[in-house]
Amino acid sequence: MVKDVVRDSEAWLVDEALTVSASPGLTFASRLYWPDDFAMTCGVVVPVDAELMADALREGMPWMRHANLNQLADDPRFAMVVYRTALNRGIMDSVVFQEPDGPP
Repeated sequence: MVKDVVRDSEAWLVDEALTVSASPGLTFASRLYWPDDFAMTCGVVVPVDAELMADALREGMPWMRHANLNQLADDPRFAMVVYRTALNRGIMDSVVFQEPDGPP
């Protein structure tokens, strides 16, 4: 289960790579897709903290400063700004993308 802090909701997240690599309590940004009663990550998972989010809002587009949280979360430009900020801060330098092991 993951908590969407923007929408104050929970989702059952099915992601094998995060299951084996994420520590409990990890805060991350990712686009989610709901093919059924569960969610899947789509694209890149970005580790975030309050400082990165503040930087993203400060350096982001002017519309972001006046949008409510739901508008931000639903706008694809928000994901772009968060990812760009993480890249600029070097946060993604320590992220390793690895395929999960196949079936035993």
